[in-house]
Amino acid sequence: MNKLIKQAFTLIELLVVIAIIGILSGLIVISMNASVNSANDAKRKANIDAIRKALVVEKVFGLYPIQTVPCEVGNNCNNLNSVLVPTYFSALPLDPSGAYYDYYSADGTSYALTANLSSGQVYSSSPAGFGTSCLSLLVSGKTTSGLYTINPTGNTSFQAYCDMVNDGGGWTLVLNHAVVGGYFTSLVDATAKNQNNPVADLYSILDKLEYFRSGGKFTLKINWPDLGAGRNIWSQTINPVTNIGMSSSNPVTGYTPISVNYTENLWGGLEQFGPGSVALLDGSIASSNWYYAVGTTSSWNNGMPSYSPASVRVQLWVK
Repeated sequence: MNKLIKQAFTLIELLVVIAIIGILSGLIVISMNASVNSANDAKRKANIDAIRKALVVEKVFGLYPIQTVPCEVGNNCNNLNSVLVPTYFSALPLDPSGAYYDYYSADGTSYALTANLSSGQVYSSSPAGFGTSCLSLLVSGKTTSGLYTINPTGNTSFQAYCDMVNDGGGWTLVLNHAVVGGYFTSLVDATAKNQNNPVADLYSILDKLEYFRSGGKFTLKINWPDLGAGRNIWSQTINPVTNIGMSSSNPVTGYTPISVNYTENLWGGLEQFGPGSVALLDGSIASSNWYYAVGTTSSWNNGMPSYSPASVRVQLWVK
């Protein structure tokens, strides 16, 4: 007589099933989070664009709402609120997460309006389609490298060169030095040179570097086009242009490497050696050496010090 035999799952089979369910659950959660982030970012962009359109109409009648100190839209932007509510909005839109967008206008002739996206990037609006930086322009859809007008403070617009392709894009050129154009005449000259011509052989907007501080730090990149594709990308909290004097320790304060190709010759970020130096900035930290020179005022081996060899062109970027 044949008997029916019940077969149970083995322990291994149960563990495999549980593992598969766990993996599938994780994928579903990740997919849901991505969808929520995408929807929230779309809402943020729509809100910023709606406020921008209202500001464009309002400017026809005079000035943008003045807020001399950066304020939070929907919280303490009293002048902005009094102008836009209830004419354009029943209430100013808030971030989907419950946070606030930021607004600033020093004198009413220009403004900066920003939102923080889920990725940590900044979505911004300012007059005539200006971005607050090359990164904000990249986030808003500008993907071609070239000259753009940026307005980092809301009342300080200027032309800058944006690299929208390399190392994730969104890089603002703050110094370009090609030896074929000579050398900077002084350390002061190296902070502000040919500021209306970002493609000049001697170009510097380092006096504006503080405008690009984000989250309490600067994200920087240094490269030497004549020496190949190598470069150093890092962040640091001190402003090397305004923090005068050689660092007492290596690396500099708040230094965090991101993608660093060169560490020889005491690399540790950028510092300003101070009066009497032959370069505004260097990366040989806490040392009398001046490799990784930026803003060079005299020749070194018919060029200027890079990470080690002499270079005839150096570029410094901020993001």
